[in-house]
Order: sequence, then structure tokens, then C-alpha cells
Amino acid sequence: MTDEMRDLMYTASERIEVLKRMTDVQCEHGNWNYDPYMHGMANAMIYSVAIMCNSEPEYLTAPETWLKDVEGPTEGPNEACEEREWDYRGISNEWINILFGEDL
Repeated sequence: MTDEMRDLMYTASERIEVLKRMTDVQCEHGNWNYDPYMHGMANAMIYSVAIMCNSEPEYLTAPETWLKDVEGPTEGPNEACEEREWDYRGISNEWINILFGEDL
């Protein structure tokens, strides 16, 4: 592997790490369970990371009541969105090519 290819892979991993952090924020209590749109966005982001990492997505199940419909404070733990472990080893050359226009 050339230095240029190694740099390209590092950049891809960095970009996936940013997507993973954005997904973690979207999966926090108050975001994903606010309304159906935010729930769908969280699951779409989970799906995106899974595709990039060649893994199975673990989708969030819709809550019985959306936070937008709850009066008063809505603070509390979010059992559905535990800290996610992301595996980047499965990233494929196809995705590197799509992201950067080159194969490793």
C-alpha cells in the first residue's frame, strides 16, 4: 500500500468517524424520540454507518409516545440508544471509490 493510499484510507476512516459521532448525537434522548421525522433520521444515519462499515444496522424502535406530545420535562435515560460500538474494518474499496474516486 502506498503512502497516498494509506492517507486516503485514513481520510475515509476520519469521515466515517464524523458520521458515527453525528449518528450518536442524533440517537440521544430528545433527538431521535422527539417525533417520527427525527426517528427516521436516526435510523437513516444508523443505516448509513452500517453500509459504510459493511455491518448490520441496529435500528431504533419507535417509542409509544413522541416527546413532542409530552407536556413537561422529558429528561431521562434513553435505554434504546446505548453507546454504540462501530466497526470500521469492513469498509469496502467500493465505498472508498465512491467517497474519493479511487480504489485502495
